[in-house]
Amino acid sequence: MKILQISFHTAPFGSTGKYDSGGLNIYVEKISKELSKNNYVTVVTAERAESFVKGNLEFKSLNLFDKELSVDDKEIFLQEFINKLYESVDLENFDIIHSHYWMSGLVGKEIANKFNKPLVYTSHSWAFFLMGTTKKELIVKK
Repeated sequence: MKILQISFHTAPFGSTGKYDSGGLNIYVEKISKELSKNNYVTVVTAERAESFVKGNLEFKSLNLFDKELSVDDKEIFLQEFINKLYESVDLENFDIIHSHYWMSGLVGKEIANKFNKPLVYTSHSWAFFLMGTTKKELIVKK
């Protein structure tokens, strides 16, 4: 099975406890390593980090922003991230999409709908994911 994991706002496989890196990074790293024992797993992030391939596990950074950027400021890169995903990753090739956090969930939802793939969403917050919008879009609508 080919699994695409989206961790938009933070790059797993690095250090934790600074900036936005914490429990989500640990979760994504551990589940990716475990799933890659019997599957092909590609983890994609927008945060600058070193990409690598180790066995069945590929980590790919699209290098859109630095880890020091606030979560709110990272949100403005969502559409650029989606565009770069379409350009640089063969999204039709995956059997399942797994997204973490609400911003990644919005990306995963779009990809899953476009390519008719199942989506697994790991929530750290549900509101914006369920509304299908970003915080900035919600503020503009008010």
